[in-house]
Amino acid sequence: MTVMVAHPSLGEATEFLLPELYEAPVAEVEHVERETESYVAWVVVLGFVTYALVLYWADRCNRRGGDPAIRFSALRGFIVKCRK
Repeated sequence: MTVMVAHPSLGEATEFLLPELYEAPVAEVEHVERETESYVAWVVVLGFVTYALVLYWADRCNRRGGDPAIRFSALRGFIVKCRK
């Protein structure tokens, strides 16, 4: 007993798997840009809030008769020292 298996050619297989009405989906990248823009916006907002708190503490020190010293370090952030 001999069994013969007929394999379709590449063109026939493509027509069967991908009919003419099929359109490949297009990947949208717009949502990635919006997410990164929101992260940048949050970093900017938090930076302004942090700087406002630093100025508040410096003003509070000044009102109590001290001399505020503000320093910024990339590792530690803002440092406010009140010297009297």
